[in-house]
Amino acid sequence: MSDDERFWVFFGLWTALAIAQALMFRRMSVASKTRWAPRATILNGLLFIGFTAWVIGSLEILYVTVPATVIFVLVGLKWAKICPKCGSDYLAWRIGKRVIYCSKCGFDLRTSDNGATPA
Repeated sequence: MSDDERFWVFFGLWTALAIAQALMFRRMSVASKTRWAPRATILNGLLFIGFTAWVIGSLEILYVTVPATVIFVLVGLKWAKICPKCGSDYLAWRIGKRVIYCSKCGFDLRTSDNGATPA
């Protein structure tokens, strides 16, 4: 398989994965989202590493891909949160400011038990 074909297979599979996860998370309950979001983040990171090595066709790319992906996954696990009231996802920090209220339902996130309480 040529490099161009590999890229388009990667692109198609990655797009299908994004659509499937978006539909799945849209229908999930708050408890399910809270349970499955970190697992999905880790799975996406592992799949990205594997796809990148397969598309490039060289294991040397892993010297760059693995550390970069680990950083992105860890940041995602630390800062991406789920609103305990409506299930909307949000980032706990926005350009130097801690998020206090859910932008979708207005829930006070400082009272929640999901890691968004102020330090």
